[in-house]
Amino acid sequence: MDILVYGPLRSGTTLLADLLTVKGRSLVISEPDLHVAWHQRTVERLDRLYRDVGLAVAPAPPRQQGKQAYVEWFNDEILPQLERLELWGMKMVDFHDWEKLVERHPPRRMVLMTRDLRDTAISALDLIGRSWVAFPGGRQLRDEAWIMGAMADASFIAPIQELFDRTDKRGPAPELKAHIAAIDIANTAATVRLELDQWAGRRFTDFFTLVKVDGKWLIANKVFHLHGT
Repeated sequence: MDILVYGPLRSGTTLLADLLTVKGRSLVISEPDLHVAWHQRTVERLDRLYRDVGLAVAPAPPRQQGKQAYVEWFNDEILPQLERLELWGMKMVDFHDWEKLVERHPPRRMVLMTRDLRDTAISALDLIGRSWVAFPGGRQLRDEAWIMGAMADASFIAPIQELFDRTDKRGPAPELKAHIAAIDIANTAATVRLELDQWAGRRFTDFFTLVKVDGKWLIANKVFHLHGT
């Protein structure tokens, strides 16, 4: 891999990846999630990207068909085409298991994006106002909304798209019981505590942060606790 771009959300990683991508010459892939389990929605998003930049792909997105991770298909079908380009790389905002990604595809160059936290916060709030960040209506987001929490053996920090993918893969939870335990409002900002029981046999406490834009409450991010960890 020629270049790996890493940085927190709203730090300019997407802009840099877009600037470095030139159809037929170079490609910096946004959030390929090569180091995690196969997620069909992510696979379909990447398939559209490959098609847009002129890579040779099948008429329909690939299916799992026994493969445990997307990286297996990627290495066979996409990597040989990328290596013929003048430059190829990845951009990531999820630092979870970054060592695995670097080990599998060592970068010749690595760019770490940083930004003043005040500018980052202002940028995120501006995006909320322009993009109507909401769950589950935020599926069009790339890396702006996040979910964070503690699992049994490690912390879980990921773009909200990963939650969508996992929920789609798991399917409905017909036994789920949920109730709002607390709401705290300060004019145009608020937090909500939601208690969930029997979500795939587990109990969660979720905390949502909300902002009021043009008279409507929108969820910006979510953190959770998995009980029993």
